[in-house]
Amino acid sequence: MGELSRKLTAKQTALVDTLVSTGCTIKEAAGEAGYAEGESGRVSACKALKLPHVQEYMMRAVTEQIGRNATLAAA
Repeated sequence: MGELSRKLTAKQTALVDTLVSTGCTIKEAAGEAGYAEGESGRVSACKALKLPHVQEYMMRAVTEQIGRNATLAAA
């Protein structure tokens, strides 16, 4: 399990989920996740994405999304 034993905040989870599901920019995802507007929100989101437990969650989310997309493509 690794770093996921550390809890993600609601904003971190929303940030990753938005990025993975929509493919939008970090700035757009930060706004959707409730980070501050503009450049400060983007910077905060970038810092969050560098945290090991957030990166682990993102890798799992991306892997799941790829699996879903592959299943849809094969159908």
